[in-house]
Amino acid sequence: MRDVWKRSESVTIVTQSTPNYVTALDGLLQRWSGPVSVAIFLCIKDIPEVLASLFKYRNMMISFHFVAFDWDKETSNICELMMTTKTDFINQRDVGVSYPYNVLRNVALSAVKSGYIFMIDIDMLTSVNLHDNFLSHIGTISNNIKMTSNNSFSITRAEYMMKFRTAYVIPSFESQSPLYDVKHKYELLPLVGEGFVRPYASASCKHCQKNTNYKKWLSYSEHGAYDIPMSPYHYEPFFILHKSSYPSFNELFKDRGLNRVSQVCETYMSGVNFRVLNSGFLLHRGFRPRRIKDYEKKNYLIYNNMKKTLKLKYDTSRECDVIANYSRIQTTTTKPVLAKPN
Repeated sequence: MRDVWKRSESVTIVTQSTPNYVTALDGLLQRWSGPVSVAIFLCIKDIPEVLASLFKYRNMMISFHFVAFDWDKETSNICELMMTTKTDFINQRDVGVSYPYNVLRNVALSAVKSGYIFMIDIDMLTSVNLHDNFLSHIGTISNNIKMTSNNSFSITRAEYMMKFRTAYVIPSFESQSPLYDVKHKYELLPLVGEGFVRPYASASCKHCQKNTNYKKWLSYSEHGAYDIPMSPYHYEPFFILHKSSYPSFNELFKDRGLNRVSQVCETYMSGVNFRVLNSGFLLHRGFRPRRIKDYEKKNYLIYNNMKKTLKLKYDTSRECDVIANYSRIQTTTTKPVLAKPN
């Protein structure tokens, strides 16, 4: 089992959390047969207690990594909340502790030893056998790669792009509370038709998953994948990509707002193509509510500047969207929110 950690033909799920949400892994582990790397944001004083709570995972293919901050009288309350609260968002503008989404993601990424990476939110479930179905799909490409007489590999450009430079999008959905424990695509289809399950973030960000083309996926056959174009407006898919092509997350982004879409942008501008895998899906627990975007204007400025830098870095004609009219976004001058891991 340990060999799976380092096997090139394996996929590691990367995610992040606060201590109070780590138990969300239990449902995921019943479905996912590959490694998992989890970064946990916590207070230094809580490390012994959190370590003890993780003991039950000792014989599983999971690695845990801590990003800890010191605490004092002003932050002691937030330490307690991160250990115990079950609410979606913790309003802690008064203590000034920003939730470091991308720092946590990069810490979890740094521990990956497998060939492929799959970054998701901790409160998501995969369809059954997604890990093995993906490897089966990749295996059909690998079977065409032949070793030559001088012990090198013969691979066409198309095969190389499909194996190493293609991001395989896993369609993501959200289920109405209480959670519908859907394991297979054939179980998902009628629930989508009845409105009990819908595309992820349909209410809070209608365009964020649009490129996936859910209509095509829902009517597609059980095997294979299809190409999708990149929209000029930002796209936030969850995807599996080879480690050699997987960019890190930009740690300039603080709290909510473009922290994940910025990495999708770099993935695209680096020359990676996107395809939708038909043999699996992700299911988020509960409908995400419509929320007013209170992102800091600073994140939009960082995103637009980052886009210009990436164009020079990769010397590419590809474009990510530029968010120019951020005046429509409600901004605040108060301290950030420590949010539930997204």
